[in-house]
Amino acid sequence: MESTPGHDLPSGSFVDHTRPDLFYHLLEPPTPLSPDVPVYALSFLPSAPPVPNSATIIGWLPASTESQTEQDAGLNDFKENIKFRHLLHEAVKSGLQANVDEIQRNGALQIQQGWMHIHDDRNIPALGRIGDPDDIIASVLVEDGKVGIFTDILYSNSTPHRLKPTHIRLCPHIVFALPMV
Repeated sequence: MESTPGHDLPSGSFVDHTRPDLFYHLLEPPTPLSPDVPVYALSFLPSAPPVPNSATIIGWLPASTESQTEQDAGLNDFKENIKFRHLLHEAVKSGLQANVDEIQRNGALQIQQGWMHIHDDRNIPALGRIGDPDDIIASVLVEDGKVGIFTDILYSNSTPHRLKPTHIRLCPHIVFALPMV
């Protein structure tokens, strides 16, 4: 096991030293990315995923290229896990419904009426400003200073938001516990 402060990682797993909240877990083929090439599963969890297509996997990166003449695999080879995106939006929705995030609660109080954007934590916009569309995870309707009752119309996940290893920094108050699915 590789030892990382606060984590005993299984063999084939390592922490991203520039982002200590991200973990890479080596998965042998077949995987959702390739039937032949091993991949790294990117996750917020220090333990390896129970299955190669777990919803707790943010996405996959090839551990190597298929031929020796190609360049090494890189971030442009990252493939997002749509199951994680669905899990992320369910976690955001349930957290907003339970009113547990002070930042979002205060944002709704300041807006009072209208749409409020939920951002990831890498580039929070200035107060009263709309952030970059790539940084918006979702938008919610605010009525009387409270996040409205949720329907598909009142909660809109953001399709411009793309999950990339260099972009992931979620507000720790929103994503609570990701089940081992």
